[in-house]
Amino acid sequence: CSTNMVYHHDKHQLKCHHCGYQTQVPPACPICHNQYLHTIGHGTQKLEEFLTEQFPNAKIKRVDRDTTSTKKAWQQIYNEINQQEIDILVGTQMLAKGHDFANLTLVIGLNLDNALFSYDFRASEDMFNVLTQVAGRAGRADKAGLVLLQTNYPDHPVYQFLKNHDFNGFINHTFQERKAHNLPPFAFYALIKISSTSESTLKQSMQELSTQSKQIPHPEVTLYSCVPAVMYKLHNRYRAQMLISSNNRNALHQYLNTLESQLKPNNYVTIAVDVDPLEV
Repeated sequence: CSTNMVYHHDKHQLKCHHCGYQTQVPPACPICHNQYLHTIGHGTQKLEEFLTEQFPNAKIKRVDRDTTSTKKAWQQIYNEINQQEIDILVGTQMLAKGHDFANLTLVIGLNLDNALFSYDFRASEDMFNVLTQVAGRAGRADKAGLVLLQTNYPDHPVYQFLKNHDFNGFINHTFQERKAHNLPPFAFYALIKISSTSESTLKQSMQELSTQSKQIPHPEVTLYSCVPAVMYKLHNRYRAQMLISSNNRNALHQYLNTLESQLKPNNYVTIAVDVDPLEV
């Protein structure tokens, strides 16, 4: 896949968290042959190692897809938490969803700013949702809770609305932003997704889709260029997409029906039409 692989310290392996491919860490860079390799980033394993050094007497537990691969494994961790056998939990956002930890009083969120500058216009909405859930983990019983967030932009509206527990303020702010830029729900989106196991076949299909889409009359529809997907290769398939928008839903659907009837079936290319896509 066209994404960075994740280093797993316990097995000394590199693993793709999308397709599951894994391999041993090479002794040197396969491109420049430099032998001085080191890990970067702040994954859960690295945080766990750091906290172990800082708090050697604390019972620390990591919660991620590796430690909770089975339902029984998560249930065991959950029982340890409720029995106060764990002092510090380190985990991904799976910890934020639907769990009641009565004795949890401090939550710290790290490396949050990436979501503020995502390619997806819904990123700030998703971030506000997750952080609201995260904040709800602390102080759920009779103990006061504290939430600390790591950021380089403390004055960003998302953080300010979150700090003030101002849900309505965030919604109104987001609506005004989307209205100013003609984003959903003030416009309607459709995404044409194409993929192929052959890169050359995909590029040819991208050109054909661009040509066919422009030949159909579209006075109320805006066509964007057919471009490679953000994750260009996934599960051994090369991917591309074309965004189509309109302020008139009926006009959008009429255009899509016409376009779909003109697309030629191809055994080597998969084409899907995603109306109101959750991710762009």
